[in-house]
Order: sequence, then C-alpha cells, then structure tokens
Amino acid sequence: MIIPETSTSSIQGKIFRNLILATLSALIIFGTALILYDLRDYHERTLEDLATQSKVVGLSVIPALEFGDQKLATQSLAVLDSRPGIQIAAVFDAEGSLFAGFRRNPDALLPADIPGVDGQRIVDDQLLLFRSIRRDGELLGTIFIAGDYQLYERLWQYAGIVFALMLLALAVSMLLSWKMQKQLTRPILGVTSLARQVIEQRNFGLRATKSTNDEVGYLVDAFNDLLTEVEYRSAALRTSNEQLENRVAARTADLERANRELEAFSYSVSHDLRAPLRAIDGFSQALLEDYATAIDDQGQDYLNRVRTAAQRMGRLIDDLLKLAKVSQASIHMERIDLTAMANAILEELKSREPNRRIRIEVEQDISASGDPQLLRIALENLLSNAWKYTGKTDQASIKFGTKTREGSRLYCIEDNGAGFDMAYAGKLFGAFQRLHHNRDFPGTGVGLATVQRIIHRLGGQIWADAIVDKGATFYFTLPSNPSQESTP
Repeated sequence: MIIPETSTSSIQGKIFRNLILATLSALIIFGTALILYDLRDYHERTLEDLATQSKVVGLSVIPALEFGDQKLATQSLAVLDSRPGIQIAAVFDAEGSLFAGFRRNPDALLPADIPGVDGQRIVDDQLLLFRSIRRDGELLGTIFIAGDYQLYERLWQYAGIVFALMLLALAVSMLLSWKMQKQLTRPILGVTSLARQVIEQRNFGLRATKSTNDEVGYLVDAFNDLLTEVEYRSAALRTSNEQLENRVAARTADLERANRELEAFSYSVSHDLRAPLRAIDGFSQALLEDYATAIDDQGQDYLNRVRTAAQRMGRLIDDLLKLAKVSQASIHMERIDLTAMANAILEELKSREPNRRIRIEVEQDISASGDPQLLRIALENLLSNAWKYTGKTDQASIKFGTKTREGSRLYCIEDNGAGFDMAYAGKLFGAFQRLHHNRDFPGTGVGLATVQRIIHRLGGQIWADAIVDKGATFYFTLPSNPSQESTP
C-alpha cells in the first residue's frame, strides 16, 4: 500500500502517514508470517498423524498378512473409523494385490492395486500416504491411507482472522499515531507559525515558547537566538542607513555647493579672465602695427611671444570650460549614425587644410547609442588628434571602423602618424599631460581627458595602442543597451 506524499504536505500529515505505513507494513509481515507458519504446522501435523496411523495399522496387520487372514486385516483397519479425518485405508499383499480395505463413505472406491511407491502426495483435498510393511527386512505388503487435507480452507480462515485483527490493530494504531504526532509536532508547528508571523510582519521582537527540554526545545532556543541576532543586526542596519542617508545628504549639499562654486568660477574664468587676455593680445597687436618702426626686431619678437602666450592661455581656458561642461552636461541617449558624424568632422578638417594629401577610410553603417553632442565632441578630439599627428607623415592615413573582440564591439580610430611610447600611456588621458613637445605638435593636453570623461559618462571604456613613428590606434566601447533616461 503506497500513500502519495508531496513536498507541500504538513509535517503532521507526513508523520501520521509514516506511522501508519510502518504499522501497516509490520502487520502485513506479521500476518503473512503467522499464516505461513500455521499452514506449515498444519501440513506437518497432518502428515505426522497419518504416518503414525499407518505405522500402528501396519504392525497390527502383519499377522494377517503372514497367515493370509483377510478378515483379521479388515478388523485391524476398522479401528481407523475412530479417526474422522481418515477417509480410505487399504492393505496390499507382497504382490501388490488388494488384501483388505476401509471406507468411511460406502460409495468411495478402494484402489485395486498399489497406487504409488512409499511416500506421500497431495491430490485435490486429500493427503495420500504409502508405507511398506516389512518383518525382518522381508516385504509383507503395503498400507495406503488417504486423509482429509484442508489446507486451502484453513488458509482462507486464517487470512480472514488475520485481516480482521489487522484492521483492529490499524485502527488502534491510527488513533495512537494521531495523538502521538500532535504531541510531537505541536512545538514545531508553533515555531513554524511564529516564523510566518516574523516574515509577514517583519517583527523580529517575537519569541517562541519553549515547552520541552529535548531536541525540539533546543530548536526553539536556537530559533529565539537567531531572532535576537537578526533583531540586533536589523537595528544596527537601520542606524547605519540613517547615518548613511545623513552623510549622503551632507555630501549632496557639499556637491551642490561645489557645483555652484564651479559654475561661478567658470563664469569668472569666461568673463573676467578673457577680457584681460584679449586686452593683452589686442594691445600687443596694436604696438606691432602702430609702432613697428619704433620697436626693434627683438621688441617685436617679445610682443609676438606675448600674443602667442595670451592666445594659448585663451585656448587653455576654452578647453577647461569644455571639460567642465562635459562633466556637468545632461545626457540624452539616442541612436546615432557615427559614420555620418565622422565624415562630417573629417570634411571640416579638410576644409581647413585643403592642400593636405591624406588617405581617409570610414567604415559604412556604424551606429551607436549615446548622447549626440558628447559623442560629437569625443570624435572631434580623436579625429583632430589623428589629423594633427599625421601632419609630418608622408602618405598619411586615417581609418575609422569597428572590430569585435571577445563578443564586444570596439570602435577604432587608427592613424600612421607620430605615435607615442607605450611606457607613458598612463599619462595619456590626464589633463595637461602631453607626450609630444608643443613646438612639434601644439596643443593644450586637455582633449583626450575630455574624451575619456565623455566615454566614461556614457558607460564605456577607452584605451590606446601605439608605436613611436608608426602611428596610434584609439579604441573605445559603448554599452549595447544603455539607459534611455537623461542623467545629470
């Protein structure tokens, strides 16, 4: 008998079913063993009784067989009438002919000759026994006895009795099991109910009641200790979160204040510093133009240097302002045609230097998700760098395309210009860090820092590979599924 059990069954049901299964299995084994034992005992007793009767009758008919007295043999067999289980008995002489017989039922037929050798066998509902009659080793005859053999009736009787006893025992077992499992599971169910309350109410101050000092009691103590620890840690976490929120609020206020100060500084740089620089450049130019005859060559050289320095400082201020705007600008994500953007930038560069002979390759159908203004600034800086650093290269070349590496898409800008020493690559994206002398390739050293800040703000990475006098390749990545929300 199999009782299905699912993982969602209650522990009461599981214990109850297991107890009933164990009891039923024990009853089946015990009942089966009892029936088999009784049937074997019945067979052995029946066989032993027939063997005893055959031995007694066999001894009593020896004189009759020796003297050929059939009447005496019949009288000896007649004593079997007192044995209601014996239906037929017969004595055969040494030649195997019927000598004398006994029949409980007059209609029963006696065998005409010996029906078998020594031994026994079962035919229908009778046990047949054959036994030789000997005297001093000489065969005098054979005795045959057929007795009732009610094995199957006894089997059904005992099966019925055992089944009734099993039902009674099973009912008692079910009653006792129900009471027992309630006693065993009550503390566990209490802990389970409390755990459900803790989860639903998020109240770690609840505690289970201990009612026993056994393993279940230890479980209750352990559960209460766990609740105490969780309550303590929850309180500590709440305190930590409150402190963190306060710190975040303070840092946010500091950051907002710093941003306002930076905006004020940017405004000051934009307006207050530009005016003196323009004045220095303007008056220096006026001196060169209006008093050229009054100033010697060395003075004019000094004035030209002043103008160059003022103009360079102006460019530095412009680049710094661009870097600040890049850091603070809101991001508006959309799909961008980078091929068209790169071609437009390169056309602008060609228009500034129409006499340059340079080979340009731009891969078709390059697109990416990003902020169009920020990506425009990044591509302008990268392509302008490639244009600038190939200025002294014969058969200059600039390529813009994509590559796939380890499942990621890389955007590449490659040139065959001056390159740089990879030992100094760590300084490449730092503000005001330059790997070439200003007299060879003028610049402020802010462009690549701006590019890196843009790519990082868009969620990508940027790096470069280069060989001195062989060119450089700049790689950058952009996320494939960026957030479409605007971020400050």
